[in-house]
Amino acid sequence: MKKFNFAILIFIIIFGFFLRFYKIDKESLWNDELASWERSNHSYLKDVISDSRLDVHPPGYNILLFFVIKFFGDSEFWLRFPSAIAGIFSILLIYLIGRKIYSEWEGLISSGLMAILWFPIYYSQEARVYSLLLLFSMLSFYLWIIIVEKIKAGKIDLIPSLFFVLSSSITCYLHYFGLLFVALQGVGTLILFFRRGKLFFFLLLYLIIFILYLPWLPVLLEHSKKQEIWIKKEWVLPTISFLYHFFNRSKILFIVVFILYLINPIKSFLKNLRGRKSKFEFSFQTSLLLLWLFLPFILTFTKSLISTPVITIRNLIISLPPAYLLLARSINKLEIKKFFKVLIALFIFSFSILHLFFGISYYSKPHKEQFREAVFFVADNNSLFENSLIVGFAWSKEHLNYYFRKKGNERIEYILGEKGDIKKLEFILKEKKPRYLWFIRAHRVLDPEFFNYMQTSFKTILHISYIECDIWLFRINYQ
Repeated sequence: MKKFNFAILIFIIIFGFFLRFYKIDKESLWNDELASWERSNHSYLKDVISDSRLDVHPPGYNILLFFVIKFFGDSEFWLRFPSAIAGIFSILLIYLIGRKIYSEWEGLISSGLMAILWFPIYYSQEARVYSLLLLFSMLSFYLWIIIVEKIKAGKIDLIPSLFFVLSSSITCYLHYFGLLFVALQGVGTLILFFRRGKLFFFLLLYLIIFILYLPWLPVLLEHSKKQEIWIKKEWVLPTISFLYHFFNRSKILFIVVFILYLINPIKSFLKNLRGRKSKFEFSFQTSLLLLWLFLPFILTFTKSLISTPVITIRNLIISLPPAYLLLARSINKLEIKKFFKVLIALFIFSFSILHLFFGISYYSKPHKEQFREAVFFVADNNSLFENSLIVGFAWSKEHLNYYFRKKGNERIEYILGEKGDIKKLEFILKEKKPRYLWFIRAHRVLDPEFFNYMQTSFKTILHISYIECDIWLFRINYQ
């Protein structure tokens, strides 16, 4: 039986590997991925760290990407490669957690969910921090469980303790939600061992983590004072549906999952009402997972309502593992024959895969902002229009020049599109005297007054829309 389970796990990991590397570079890098590239694309590591101070994230991911670019290159494939590898190891790690706290059955189901569902796959194919944040937060939790078991048995094992400190520190340096995860873990440890007389060793471990984080603490305090963050308060309420996103954003799948979550507690409640004893109860492990699932959301949701918004769906990726582990546990605790439990798990897996390929057409339709398509169109057609000028509107001209360089030509010199940029554009046109004007809008929203000025002052020859990107070609008539 162990060999059979091992074979299933290997199959799951291989299938997860395929889903993460299949067409990994098919889509363009979008704004945030290009921002990761720009902040990591420096000659010296100290510049990467300095640039991270200007952001609202710790420098851990940018440091990793710096070495990837230095040794492998900055193509879409290599920029997304660390996320894909982290996603594959996440499949294995959630299996180990499920087996550790419950049984082999929960481990296999949760690893299957991690392998095939859209949410972890998407962030495994994105040059952003979130796949690594998922991996290292899980690793921190897994090692924490091992240390807790050892301490309860009256033992201290230095090897897992060392790796716990290392993984927890990396989690903190990857993202501030990683720091939140480690902090909540520390508070939980304090509550768990406060009256057991075994708290000193954990306090020592968390003290080391704190010391390792001290160099970044002043920057954290600087970042915490920032008021102008892109996340808006009206974005907060939709994040209540984070569980819906964890399950492919499929209404059918979410309803099935929701029923499976509730069926055991409801049956238990009804049995207790009738005076019959129920086998179902919230174990320590299940209670821990419920806290892991909902506490980060509750705390950051509250903060986002009363002060600076910080909550997004992707930040809540730290709460993804308990969602899958609790579903696996719910299936295993159903009071039905094992054959039917297997059928339920296979239905969820089969439906999720079909929904991934055909429901949301994840691999056949573009889903990211199409910077590459917009820039390549201009680069390929610019020679048809003599004496042309290319202007862009993105958060950085480097976000567009990344793809112009792929065509062997760095063209964007001006980023214009705000109300105050009208006079700047007039000055540039007066100086350059181009016959044609290419305008590329990517990710950002054009100021209506600026856009109206271009439409009324120049003749529009063509307009092409991509996902969150637009191209205009204007002919300029000089009087």
